[in-house]
Amino acid sequence: MKVKPNKTVLFWGSSVFIALILIVIVHLYQVFIPKPPDENTIVMARVDFKTDILVADALKIKAWLYQQNGVSHVYCNDVTNIAVFTFYPVQVSVDKLILHMQQDLQLEASRFLPNKKSLSQGCPVSPNSITYKAFKFISSIF
Repeated sequence: MKVKPNKTVLFWGSSVFIALILIVIVHLYQVFIPKPPDENTIVMARVDFKTDILVADALKIKAWLYQQNGVSHVYCNDVTNIAVFTFYPVQVSVDKLILHMQQDLQLEASRFLPNKKSLSQGCPVSPNSITYKAFKFISSIF
C-alpha cells in the first residue's frame, strides 16, 4: 500500500519543525548559562567621582586608564563626573584599578553598581517580544 504524499510531507515537515524548535531551546539555554570570564571576556564599568572634575582632569583620567593593563576603551565626562571603561577581567581587577586611580590621581571615586531594581528594569529585550517570551518559558522549565 502506498503512503499518501500529504502524510509524508506532513510527517517530515513536522519533524523538521520540532527539530528546529529543539535546536533553538538548546541554543537559548547555552547562551543564558552564566560562564566564568575567559581571556576574550570584556566587561564595562562605571566610576562616579565625588567631586566635580574639570576638562583637564577628564583628560588625565582618560590617559591614566588607557595606560593600565587590561583596559580597552575609556570615556570620561567632566559634566556628569563619570568615567566609563571596558576592560578584560582576567587581566585586571576593577576594584584594584579604582583604588590605584584614587591614589595616583588624588580623586575621590567609587564604582557604580546598580541595585537589583535597576537591573530588573534594564533588560533591553521588550517584554512583548517573542525572544523574551521564549526566554521566560525556557527559564521556567529549567
